[in-house]
Amino acid sequence: MVGCFACNKAFKREDKYICINRYQKLRTSDGTDEILSGISPLKICIYCAGRACAETITLNNEIPLLNIEKEGFYWYVQHLSGIPKSWKMKNPGEHCSLCQCTIEPDHIYTQIEISEEYKNHDGSIQPIYKTTAILAVVCETCSQVTMAWI
Repeated sequence: MVGCFACNKAFKREDKYICINRYQKLRTSDGTDEILSGISPLKICIYCAGRACAETITLNNEIPLLNIEKEGFYWYVQHLSGIPKSWKMKNPGEHCSLCQCTIEPDHIYTQIEISEEYKNHDGSIQPIYKTTAILAVVCETCSQVTMAWI
């Protein structure tokens, strides 16, 4: 059973948690990008997310996080708690957040999102879409150099 990457508490059905997702996508010429694969390098329970508003917490994740993911997590929990801060990413999806190259049609890239999710009564994962934020877009070249995929 999957649990919190900070306190290791198992998620029960309908427990809310914060999740960072990496989606490897193919940019299409018609603007409807295709998801090729995905992975969740971070899941944090609401209790630990609340702690993260006031202090740095230890993250026990198997997949190394990018600095932008760590910074994005702390921004996001503060944002959810009502602390007004804007995220530094501008024009999400048009340029790589690391090298600033344009994401062209027929190129693969990784979109990094953070959201609040919960396990539905049937065990399926249900994102709370109104809380989803794009943290970064990473071109394939930068992705190969900076990210681990398991």
